[in-house]
Amino acid sequence: MKQGKERDYMTVEGLEIRFHTDREQDYSSLTDFAKRSSVRPEQGIQNWLRNRNTIEFLALWTSAV
Repeated sequence: MKQGKERDYMTVEGLEIRFHTDREQDYSSLTDFAKRSSVRPEQGIQNWLRNRNTIEFLALWTSAV
């Protein structure tokens, strides 16, 4: 991961993915990932949120926090 002036980022297949660190936790930009797969990133995010595996993952993740 390269460090920019204000943010950390990583380049994946020519696309810059931004990261934010909060309390030693790294968060990646879902919108940056969605830009890679679609002209309209919001459609990719909506599809991802409709996926059963995503819902199960979010349920496990939030119960662990």
